[in-house]
Amino acid sequence: MVASLLNVLLLGWVCVVTSHDDHHHGSVDIDLDAEPVNALRNSEFIRNADHISEHLKDQIKFDPNKATPQELDFHFFKSHDFNSDNWLDGLELYFALDHVYLATGDSIQTDGRVSEGERHSSLQRLKQHIADTVDKILEDDDLNNDGYLSYYEFVESRNQRQDIDV
Repeated sequence: MVASLLNVLLLGWVCVVTSHDDHHHGSVDIDLDAEPVNALRNSEFIRNADHISEHLKDQIKFDPNKATPQELDFHFFKSHDFNSDNWLDGLELYFALDHVYLATGDSIQTDGRVSEGERHSSLQRLKQHIADTVDKILEDDDLNNDGYLSYYEFVESRNQRQDIDV
């Protein structure tokens, strides 16, 4: 079950990487050997004005400097609810994390100091870390254990934030 979910996530990751606009919202330091942490409880990650503005640029006129923290949270949630069902599922959470973490994957050296095999291995570990982070988010925040985060559950998570590093 977990292996097939991981395969679906990896396939989705490839699709998003190849179709997503070429924008990154800053690289984050990721310790691939550390236990994953709940990224939804990190205000810098959720309230990244550049990230939110990029998602909203073709939809609404948005000035992140005038937005309240709660408005930034709302726009983060809605921007990653790709199928507009008012829930965030595991794939939507994965993609929300992925394009921030992708900058880290892109920075894996390819100038000869790291072999292609080592780079591939590092990218596989990064993908697994993202999947484990999604599991951590759902474990912490999916209050009714249905496999989705409602907006209520998302807000509750934000209220529990610990402003941890992603």
